[in-house]
Amino acid sequence: PEISARTEAAQKELKKLEMTRGELLVEVSRRDAERARQEAERLRIQAQIQAEEAERLRQEAAAEAAAREDIEQTLGRMTSRQTAQLNAARRQEAELARQEAELVADARLPPSRFSGTNEIFTISSSAYSTDGAELTAAGKNTVKALAAYLQISRNNRVRIEAYDADAALAQRRAESLRAALAAAGVPGNRMQASGKAGPATQARAVQITVSP
Repeated sequence: PEISARTEAAQKELKKLEMTRGELLVEVSRRDAERARQEAERLRIQAQIQAEEAERLRQEAAAEAAAREDIEQTLGRMTSRQTAQLNAARRQEAELARQEAELVADARLPPSRFSGTNEIFTISSSAYSTDGAELTAAGKNTVKALAAYLQISRNNRVRIEAYDADAALAQRRAESLRAALAAAGVPGNRMQASGKAGPATQARAVQITVSP
């Protein structure tokens, strides 16, 4: 009976220990789960903060890009407006110089067009002798008017380009016109002359580009 009682008491004590151990394991598991939950919540909050910061930076970058684009567009409009005003002023100045030159030279300037701030004159083949580089009477009158015009616009640079199927003839014509302009008072260091192999027409044998 005494051994049986002891055995029964030991079994009870063992069950109690097992229950205590199980409760401890449950408690440990609960604590682990709580720590894991807290860590997950911390990471969630951190990720949210990072996402909000990234969105804030994105919005700032977008705002800066929009502001920069607006500034560039404004500058572009200003530049375009200033360019248009400059071109208009250049055309008005050229028209006044044209009128003065034709009065001074008592001769007509050849037709011209504008490309940006450059004025481009076109001289017909009637300015030269047939198959030659000598200037005709019409060519000499053109030189008088051009020389007067170029001396009114003193700072302009002049590029003379002559055209003919014969490149050598085109070069002689360009140099002949340059020499005539220099003799009429246009500084030689402001002029460049070149001949190009290309079709010369009645309307265009020489092209003169006047640049500010």
